[in-house]
Amino acid sequence: MFFHSKFFIYVLYPMVSFAVHATLAIMFNSRWWQAVAWNSVNLAFGGNCYINWAASTLTWSVCFAAQASAIGVFVTFMSEQVYKDTPYFHADKRPVYTPEQRSTGHQVFFKNVMLGGAITMLGPCWGSLTNHPLANNVPFDMDSFGHAVGARSALLKYVFLAILVQMALVLADVLYAAFHMIQHKYKPLHKYTGHSYHHNFVYPLAMCGPWLAPGDIALSALVTFVLPVEIPLWGLGFRGLSHLMGCTWQQSFFFDSLLHGYIHEMNDYGHCGKQVPVWSGFPLCPPLGFAFGLHKSIPNHESHHNFSTCGFGLLGVADWLMGTTGSPDMKSKTHQAKEE
Repeated sequence: MFFHSKFFIYVLYPMVSFAVHATLAIMFNSRWWQAVAWNSVNLAFGGNCYINWAASTLTWSVCFAAQASAIGVFVTFMSEQVYKDTPYFHADKRPVYTPEQRSTGHQVFFKNVMLGGAITMLGPCWGSLTNHPLANNVPFDMDSFGHAVGARSALLKYVFLAILVQMALVLADVLYAAFHMIQHKYKPLHKYTGHSYHHNFVYPLAMCGPWLAPGDIALSALVTFVLPVEIPLWGLGFRGLSHLMGCTWQQSFFFDSLLHGYIHEMNDYGHCGKQVPVWSGFPLCPPLGFAFGLHKSIPNHESHHNFSTCGFGLLGVADWLMGTTGSPDMKSKTHQAKEE
Protein backbone atom coordinates (compact mmCIF):
# COMPACT_ATOMS: atom_id res chain seq x y z
CA MET A 1 0.00 0.00 0.00
CA PHE A 2 2.95 2.34 0.54
CA PHE A 3 3.58 2.63 -3.20
CA HIS A 4 -0.06 3.61 -3.67
CA SER A 5 0.02 6.29 -0.97
CA LYS A 6 -0.28 9.97 -1.86
CA PHE A 7 3.00 10.61 -0.05
CA PHE A 8 4.87 8.28 -2.38
CA ILE A 9 3.04 9.36 -5.55
CA TYR A 10 3.08 13.13 -4.87
CA VAL A 11 6.37 13.52 -3.00
CA LEU A 12 8.79 10.59 -3.08
CA TYR A 13 8.36 9.43 -6.66
CA PRO A 14 8.98 12.90 -8.20
CA MET A 15 12.18 13.06 -6.14
CA VAL A 16 13.28 9.56 -7.19
CA SER A 17 12.40 10.27 -10.80
CA PHE A 18 14.33 13.56 -10.79
CA ALA A 19 17.36 11.86 -9.24
CA VAL A 20 17.30 9.22 -11.98
CA HIS A 21 16.94 11.82 -14.74
CA ALA A 22 19.60 14.13 -13.32
CA THR A 23 22.08 11.27 -12.93
CA LEU A 24 21.51 10.02 -16.47
CA ALA A 25 21.58 13.55 -17.88
CA ILE A 26 25.05 13.96 -16.42
CA MET A 27 26.31 10.53 -17.42
CA PHE A 28 24.94 10.73 -20.97
CA ASN A 29 25.15 14.47 -21.55
CA SER A 30 25.12 14.16 -25.33
CA ARG A 31 26.23 17.73 -26.04
CA TRP A 32 29.24 17.47 -23.72
CA TRP A 33 30.33 14.07 -25.07
CA GLN A 34 29.88 15.53 -28.55
CA ALA A 35 32.40 18.21 -27.63
CA VAL A 36 34.84 15.59 -26.36
CA ALA A 37 34.55 13.56 -29.55
CA TRP A 38 34.67 16.64 -31.79
CA ASN A 39 37.85 18.03 -30.27
CA SER A 40 39.54 14.62 -29.98
CA VAL A 41 39.16 13.76 -33.66
CA ASN A 42 39.90 17.36 -34.57
CA LEU A 43 43.34 16.99 -32.98
CA ALA A 44 43.86 13.51 -34.41
CA PHE A 45 42.84 14.27 -38.00
CA GLY A 46 43.92 17.87 -38.38
CA GLY A 47 40.55 19.60 -38.41
CA ASN A 48 38.70 17.57 -41.04
CA CYS A 49 35.15 18.86 -40.67
CA TYR A 50 33.56 15.70 -42.11
CA ILE A 51 35.31 13.46 -39.59
CA ASN A 52 34.40 15.90 -36.81
CA TRP A 53 30.76 15.75 -37.93
CA ALA A 54 30.74 11.94 -38.10
CA ALA A 55 32.36 11.55 -34.67
CA SER A 56 30.03 14.01 -32.95
CA THR A 57 26.94 12.50 -34.60
CA LEU A 58 27.89 8.95 -33.60
CA THR A 59 28.60 10.12 -30.06
CA TRP A 60 25.26 11.93 -29.76
CA SER A 61 23.46 8.84 -31.01
CA VAL A 62 25.15 6.50 -28.53
CA CYS A 63 24.37 8.85 -25.61
CA PHE A 64 20.76 9.28 -26.70
CA ALA A 65 20.21 5.54 -27.09
CA ALA A 66 21.92 4.70 -23.79
CA GLN A 67 19.85 7.25 -21.88
CA ALA A 68 16.63 6.06 -23.55
CA SER A 69 17.37 2.41 -22.73
CA ALA A 70 18.23 3.19 -19.11
CA ILE A 71 14.97 5.09 -18.61
CA GLY A 72 13.13 2.25 -20.34
CA VAL A 73 14.55 -0.15 -17.76
CA PHE A 74 13.53 2.22 -14.93
CA VAL A 75 9.93 2.54 -16.17
CA THR A 76 9.79 -1.21 -16.79
CA PHE A 77 10.87 -1.82 -13.19
CA MET A 78 8.16 0.52 -11.91
CA SER A 79 5.41 -1.00 -14.05
CA GLU A 80 6.36 -4.68 -13.92
CA GLN A 81 7.88 -5.00 -10.44
CA VAL A 82 6.72 -2.20 -8.14
CA TYR A 83 3.20 -2.26 -9.60
CA LYS A 84 3.10 -5.87 -10.75
CA ASP A 85 -0.36 -6.29 -9.20
CA THR A 86 -1.82 -3.45 -11.26
CA PRO A 87 -3.80 -5.11 -14.07
CA TYR A 88 -2.81 -4.73 -17.71
CA PHE A 89 -5.14 -3.53 -20.42
CA HIS A 90 -6.17 -6.56 -22.50
CA ALA A 91 -4.42 -8.85 -20.01
CA ASP A 92 -5.83 -11.95 -21.73
CA LYS A 93 -4.35 -10.96 -25.11
CA ARG A 94 -1.05 -9.45 -24.00
CA PRO A 95 1.98 -11.59 -24.91
CA VAL A 96 4.80 -12.37 -22.50
CA TYR A 97 7.92 -10.68 -23.82
CA THR A 98 10.95 -12.87 -23.16
CA PRO A 99 14.37 -11.52 -22.14
CA GLU A 100 15.66 -12.52 -25.58
CA GLN A 101 12.96 -10.48 -27.33
CA ARG A 102 13.71 -7.48 -25.13
CA SER A 103 17.44 -7.77 -25.76
CA THR A 104 16.87 -7.98 -29.51
CA GLY A 105 14.63 -4.92 -29.34
CA HIS A 106 17.36 -2.91 -27.61
CA GLN A 107 19.96 -4.02 -30.16
CA VAL A 108 17.75 -3.00 -33.08
CA PHE A 109 17.01 0.33 -31.37
CA PHE A 110 20.72 1.12 -30.92
CA LYS A 111 21.33 0.35 -34.58
CA ASN A 112 18.40 2.44 -35.81
CA VAL A 113 19.08 5.45 -33.61
CA MET A 114 22.44 6.04 -35.29
CA LEU A 115 20.59 7.59 -38.20
CA GLY A 116 18.64 9.84 -35.85
CA GLY A 117 21.86 11.38 -34.62
CA ALA A 118 22.21 13.29 -37.88
CA ILE A 119 19.33 15.49 -36.71
CA THR A 120 21.65 17.17 -34.19
CA MET A 121 23.26 18.98 -37.10
CA LEU A 122 19.96 20.86 -37.53
CA GLY A 123 20.50 22.41 -34.11
CA PRO A 124 22.42 25.59 -33.23
CA CYS A 125 25.66 26.32 -35.05
CA TRP A 126 28.74 25.34 -33.06
CA GLY A 127 30.86 28.17 -34.43
CA SER A 128 34.15 27.28 -36.16
CA LEU A 129 34.72 23.79 -37.51
CA THR A 130 37.84 23.32 -35.40
CA ASN A 131 36.67 24.38 -31.95
CA HIS A 132 33.55 23.10 -30.22
CA PRO A 133 32.13 25.77 -27.84
CA LEU A 134 31.50 23.20 -25.09
CA ALA A 135 35.09 21.94 -25.07
CA ASN A 136 36.77 21.87 -21.65
CA ASN A 137 33.45 22.24 -19.82
CA VAL A 138 32.61 19.31 -17.59
CA PRO A 139 28.91 18.55 -16.96
CA PHE A 140 29.76 17.23 -13.49
CA ASP A 141 30.27 20.86 -12.40
CA MET A 142 26.50 21.27 -12.53
CA ASP A 143 25.44 22.19 -9.01
CA SER A 144 22.37 24.35 -9.51
CA PHE A 145 20.20 23.17 -6.64
CA GLY A 146 23.21 23.00 -4.38
CA HIS A 147 23.37 26.80 -4.49
CA ALA A 148 19.75 27.29 -3.50
CA VAL A 149 20.00 29.53 -0.45
CA GLY A 150 16.73 29.80 1.44
CA ALA A 151 13.20 28.70 0.60
CA ARG A 152 12.62 31.48 -1.94
CA SER A 153 15.64 30.54 -4.04
CA ALA A 154 14.79 26.85 -3.93
CA LEU A 155 11.14 27.53 -4.87
CA LEU A 156 12.18 29.74 -7.79
CA LYS A 157 14.42 27.01 -9.20
CA TYR A 158 11.75 24.38 -8.70
CA VAL A 159 9.11 26.45 -10.51
CA PHE A 160 11.56 27.26 -13.33
CA LEU A 161 12.37 23.58 -13.80
CA ALA A 162 8.74 22.40 -13.51
CA ILE A 163 7.61 24.88 -16.19
CA LEU A 164 10.50 23.98 -18.48
CA VAL A 165 9.87 20.23 -18.19
CA GLN A 166 6.12 20.51 -18.70
CA MET A 167 6.56 22.83 -21.67
CA ALA A 168 8.84 20.26 -23.31
CA LEU A 169 6.34 17.44 -22.66
CA VAL A 170 3.39 19.37 -24.09
CA LEU A 171 5.39 20.42 -27.16
CA ALA A 172 6.57 16.84 -27.69
CA ASP A 173 2.98 15.64 -27.45
CA VAL A 174 1.54 18.22 -29.85
CA LEU A 175 4.32 18.09 -32.44
CA TYR A 176 4.56 14.30 -32.46
CA ALA A 177 0.78 13.84 -32.59
CA ALA A 178 0.54 16.14 -35.62
CA PHE A 179 3.32 14.29 -37.44
CA HIS A 180 2.03 10.90 -36.29
CA MET A 181 -1.48 11.54 -37.59
CA ILE A 182 -0.11 12.63 -40.98
CA GLN A 183 2.06 9.52 -40.98
CA HIS A 184 -1.01 7.33 -40.56
CA LYS A 185 -3.19 9.25 -43.01
CA TYR A 186 -0.55 9.45 -45.75
CA LYS A 187 0.19 5.80 -46.51
CA PRO A 188 3.42 6.32 -48.51
CA LEU A 189 4.93 8.18 -45.54
CA HIS A 190 3.80 5.38 -43.23
CA LYS A 191 5.35 2.80 -45.55
CA TYR A 192 8.68 4.45 -46.34
CA THR A 193 9.40 5.51 -42.74
CA GLY A 194 8.84 1.92 -41.65
CA HIS A 195 6.25 2.81 -39.01
CA SER A 196 4.76 -0.67 -39.27
CA TYR A 197 7.75 -1.98 -37.28
CA HIS A 198 6.61 -0.03 -34.21
CA HIS A 199 3.06 -1.32 -34.66
CA ASN A 200 4.23 -4.90 -34.44
CA PHE A 201 3.70 -4.23 -30.73
CA VAL A 202 -0.12 -4.28 -30.74
CA TYR A 203 0.06 -4.70 -26.97
CA PRO A 204 3.31 -2.84 -26.20
CA LEU A 205 5.74 -2.91 -23.30
CA ALA A 206 7.32 0.10 -21.64
CA MET A 207 10.78 -0.04 -23.18
CA CYS A 208 9.48 -0.29 -26.75
CA GLY A 209 8.44 3.37 -26.76
CA PRO A 210 11.42 4.51 -28.88
CA TRP A 211 11.77 1.26 -30.84
CA LEU A 212 11.27 2.61 -34.35
CA ALA A 213 12.63 1.93 -37.84
CA PRO A 214 15.58 4.11 -38.98
CA GLY A 215 13.55 6.52 -41.13
CA ASP A 216 10.84 6.70 -38.49
CA ILE A 217 13.23 7.44 -35.66
CA ALA A 218 14.98 10.17 -37.68
CA LEU A 219 11.75 12.11 -38.27
CA SER A 220 10.18 11.31 -34.90
CA ALA A 221 13.30 12.44 -33.03
CA LEU A 222 13.04 15.83 -34.71
CA VAL A 223 9.45 16.48 -33.60
CA THR A 224 9.57 14.63 -30.27
CA PHE A 225 13.00 15.56 -28.90
CA VAL A 226 14.88 18.17 -30.92
CA LEU A 227 12.15 20.80 -31.45
CA PRO A 228 10.39 20.40 -28.06
CA VAL A 229 13.74 21.01 -26.34
CA GLU A 230 15.13 23.69 -28.65
CA ILE A 231 11.92 25.78 -28.79
CA PRO A 232 11.81 26.61 -25.05
CA LEU A 233 15.58 26.70 -24.52
CA TRP A 234 16.49 28.75 -27.59
CA GLY A 235 13.26 30.11 -29.07
CA LEU A 236 11.70 31.24 -25.79
CA GLY A 237 15.00 32.18 -24.17
CA PHE A 238 15.09 29.70 -21.29
CA ARG A 239 18.78 29.01 -21.92
CA GLY A 240 19.47 32.69 -21.41
CA LEU A 241 17.83 32.39 -18.00
CA SER A 242 20.10 29.53 -16.96
CA HIS A 243 21.79 31.83 -14.43
CA LEU A 244 18.58 31.54 -12.38
CA MET A 245 19.50 27.88 -11.90
CA GLY A 246 23.04 28.77 -10.84
CA CYS A 247 24.81 27.52 -13.97
CA THR A 248 26.78 28.96 -16.86
CA TRP A 249 25.67 28.95 -20.50
CA GLN A 250 27.88 25.92 -21.17
CA GLN A 251 26.48 24.00 -18.21
CA SER A 252 22.92 24.78 -19.33
CA PHE A 253 23.21 21.99 -21.90
CA PHE A 254 22.59 19.67 -18.97
CA PHE A 255 18.94 20.66 -19.40
CA ASP A 256 18.89 19.31 -22.96
CA SER A 257 19.60 15.82 -21.69
CA LEU A 258 17.33 16.26 -18.66
CA LEU A 259 14.38 17.19 -20.88
CA HIS A 260 15.16 14.26 -23.19
CA GLY A 261 14.92 12.02 -20.14
CA TYR A 262 11.50 13.27 -19.09
CA ILE A 263 10.20 12.90 -22.65
CA HIS A 264 11.48 9.32 -22.69
CA GLU A 265 9.69 8.69 -19.39
CA MET A 266 6.41 10.00 -20.83
CA ASN A 267 6.88 7.85 -23.92
CA ASP A 268 7.69 4.70 -21.94
CA TYR A 269 4.76 5.03 -19.56
CA GLY A 270 2.53 5.51 -22.60
CA HIS A 271 3.64 2.08 -23.82
CA CYS A 272 3.68 0.19 -20.49
CA GLY A 273 0.17 -1.23 -20.94
CA LYS A 274 -1.26 -0.45 -17.51
CA GLN A 275 -2.37 2.56 -15.46
CA VAL A 276 0.75 2.93 -13.30
CA PRO A 277 -0.28 5.05 -10.27
CA VAL A 278 2.86 7.23 -10.21
CA TRP A 279 2.42 8.58 -13.73
CA SER A 280 0.56 11.90 -13.44
CA GLY A 281 1.53 13.53 -16.73
CA PHE A 282 3.05 16.45 -14.79
CA PRO A 283 6.25 14.95 -13.31
CA LEU A 284 7.21 17.83 -11.02
CA CYS A 285 3.70 18.69 -9.86
CA PRO A 286 1.60 15.49 -9.82
CA PRO A 287 -1.57 17.05 -8.32
CA LEU A 288 -1.93 19.28 -11.38
CA GLY A 289 -1.31 16.37 -13.71
CA PHE A 290 -4.07 14.30 -12.13
CA ALA A 291 -6.38 17.33 -11.95
CA PHE A 292 -6.03 17.94 -15.71
CA GLY A 293 -6.35 14.24 -16.51
CA LEU A 294 -2.87 13.94 -18.03
CA HIS A 295 -2.41 10.53 -16.39
CA LYS A 296 -4.93 9.20 -18.91
CA SER A 297 -2.21 9.47 -21.54
CA ILE A 298 -1.38 5.81 -20.82
CA PRO A 299 -4.72 4.28 -21.91
CA ASN A 300 -4.91 6.89 -24.68
CA HIS A 301 -1.70 5.73 -26.36
CA GLU A 302 -2.40 2.08 -25.56
CA SER A 303 -5.54 2.48 -27.67
CA HIS A 304 -3.41 3.74 -30.55
CA HIS A 305 -1.45 0.50 -30.61
CA ASN A 306 -4.65 -1.51 -30.25
CA PHE A 307 -6.63 0.26 -32.98
CA SER A 308 -4.33 2.71 -34.88
CA THR A 309 -7.16 5.23 -35.33
CA CYS A 310 -6.82 7.28 -32.14
CA GLY A 311 -4.34 8.21 -29.41
CA PHE A 312 -1.71 9.68 -31.73
CA GLY A 313 0.02 11.75 -29.05
CA LEU A 314 1.98 10.91 -25.91
CA LEU A 315 0.38 13.15 -23.26
CA GLY A 316 -3.23 13.38 -24.42
CA VAL A 317 -3.31 17.15 -24.94
CA ALA A 318 -3.08 16.99 -28.74
CA ASP A 319 -5.63 14.17 -28.98
CA TRP A 320 -8.04 16.18 -26.85
CA LEU A 321 -7.61 19.14 -29.21
CA MET A 322 -8.00 16.96 -32.33
CA GLY A 323 -10.87 14.86 -30.99
CA THR A 324 -8.88 11.62 -31.29
CA THR A 325 -8.73 10.57 -27.64
CA GLY A 326 -8.97 6.81 -27.30
CA SER A 327 -9.38 4.09 -24.73
CA PRO A 328 -8.44 0.37 -24.74
CA ASP A 329 -12.03 -0.66 -23.96
CA MET A 330 -13.65 1.06 -26.96
CA LYS A 331 -16.24 -1.16 -28.66
CA SER A 332 -17.16 0.94 -31.69
CA LYS A 333 -17.05 -0.83 -35.06
CA THR A 334 -14.66 1.84 -36.27
CA HIS A 335 -12.23 0.82 -33.55
CA GLN A 336 -12.03 -2.92 -34.04
CA ALA A 337 -8.86 -4.53 -32.75
CA LYS A 338 -6.37 -5.28 -35.50
CA GLU A 339 -6.37 -9.03 -35.15
CA GLU A 340 -10.18 -9.14 -35.34
